[in-house]
Amino acid sequence: MKVCSIKLLFLSFVCCVIGNVTAQETPQLISHWQLNSQTVQGKKLKAIAGADGDLTFTPRFVKDSLGQSALFENESDRCVIASDFNDVKTQLPTS
Repeated sequence: MKVCSIKLLFLSFVCCVIGNVTAQETPQLISHWQLNSQTVQGKKLKAIAGADGDLTFTPRFVKDSLGQSALFENESDRCVIASDFNDVKTQLPTS
């Protein structure tokens, strides 16, 4: 009986939390990138939508099921979209 009560309490909590979640009214694309040789120029990743990215490495491209993709070979290989939240906050949804 005690286990059943705990399960019901947890279920009611989850339902309450899920019931209060709101979604964006109309889905809007915030950003989109393709990591291939057409969108990477030097160490700059050109965005299809949103902010461009800066690569911390010179990418090497490999063939894959999408045609080709940039290979991130080391932990230090990164793409920085914004060095600070304030650089992109105007592009993010507010509610």
